[in-house]
Amino acid sequence: MIAGCVKDPPLPSARIAPGVSFSLPPLTGDMASIEAAQAVLGEAGGSPVQFQSQIKAADGKVVVVMVDPLGRRALEIEWSADGIAIDAAPWLPEQVRPLNVLADIVIAHWPAEAVRAGLAETGARLRVAGNAREIAMADDLLMQVEYGEDFQPPWHGSLVVRNFALDYSLKIISTPTGP
Repeated sequence: MIAGCVKDPPLPSARIAPGVSFSLPPLTGDMASIEAAQAVLGEAGGSPVQFQSQIKAADGKVVVVMVDPLGRRALEIEWSADGIAIDAAPWLPEQVRPLNVLADIVIAHWPAEAVRAGLAETGARLRVAGNAREIAMADDLLMQVEYGEDFQPPWHGSLVVRNFALDYSLKIISTPTGP
């Protein structure tokens, strides 16, 4: 490196398939403010998963808090330009990977351009068609987000995230809770 040059640190990433890491986009202070509640039902590795989550994004920071059906705090993620802080309950199923939670949120709710940028170094491609987004590597479908008829971007209604490569499927019902 040339003296005096400063290299940007790498963006945090999540492994969305073997050999495919999705780079989370940089967060900026001018991002849209979002507050939403989500009901999450699904299956991961053959085991059922069920959570309620609260998501708040404002002023260059995203906070995700997930609780199980008993009200126990399962996971809290705070993501900002300073990095990602994760507080996971010891009983959280190993299939629930905190960085994949963030990746799924971005892949489902951020603009398609941000998703494409996160895939740029991988060889995987995003296809947007009708009510779905698909991430594929060559002819292999890795992930799919299918939006329900009731979905209104970016945070109202139902969607299904299917990660074929990591063997999970989640139905997510979102309701805006803030301004």
